[in-house]
Amino acid sequence: MAQTHRLTLLRHTDTSAKESVEPGFAVLQVLFRYGEPFAPRYIVGRGKKNAEQFACDHDHYLRLVERKGRNRSVFRYIEKGEKKTAITEHPEFGSGLWFFTTMDNDTMCGVQLTVGATAHRNSLGINFPIYFWEEGKLDSPRTYDLFRDCVKAFRPYWGAIINKRNDSRFGAWDQDRDLPPTIHWLNFLDHAHVERVGMERIHRAGLYRVETLDEGLLIQATEHPIDNDSDSDLMQQRRINKALDLKATPLPWETPRPPATIRRGT
Repeated sequence: MAQTHRLTLLRHTDTSAKESVEPGFAVLQVLFRYGEPFAPRYIVGRGKKNAEQFACDHDHYLRLVERKGRNRSVFRYIEKGEKKTAITEHPEFGSGLWFFTTMDNDTMCGVQLTVGATAHRNSLGINFPIYFWEEGKLDSPRTYDLFRDCVKAFRPYWGAIINKRNDSRFGAWDQDRDLPPTIHWLNFLDHAHVERVGMERIHRAGLYRVETLDEGLLIQATEHPIDNDSDSDLMQQRRINKALDLKATPLPWETPRPPATIRRGT
């Protein structure tokens, strides 16, 4: 069965709307520096034929941040038989920018960037094309370097390259300790999250590679990307999760209900 992957970086809520705007542009510059198939050359719009081109120009980027994204809601309603439109501004949710890298659906990466949010976390997401897994291109030093350079540019608190099918095996983020529910092939933890896990656990977990960055730790859990159809890969992932004491918060429908109380008549 097909296995698709996504690079995800999560950055803390901004104290001001402009705080993550420049790191957002810096990470787009990284993608352009790596070239095909990562450079986000087109802006998602009303169809590919009319797609606006993007050349990683700073002024163009700032205009996109100003006008696009999730900072407004449009409501349409009817008043006295007349159709009307109301627009409400929500600048606290920042700007969500959506790009794609090529007109070819089979080789296209989708890039999602949220910056300027003061009421929600900021993020970077890159959806890799399926051929990356099928042709072994994901498992390469270039992918590792791309992940590391994106971390350095965007300065997130957590990040990973996620096998989407594998990720669905696990529940929600551990809210009590603010930790992910599982390890992935490539991972990043900032200093605060490293402290929550504990360096002693990290050293004893049998991880393939741990690289120290100024921003935190870049962790390669296994030599090769985790194969969701491989029993040995899944067993190794579970072993590392146990060693790092990573566990999910059960989703609402997974939480067992207490037994019903039966009241007997007197």
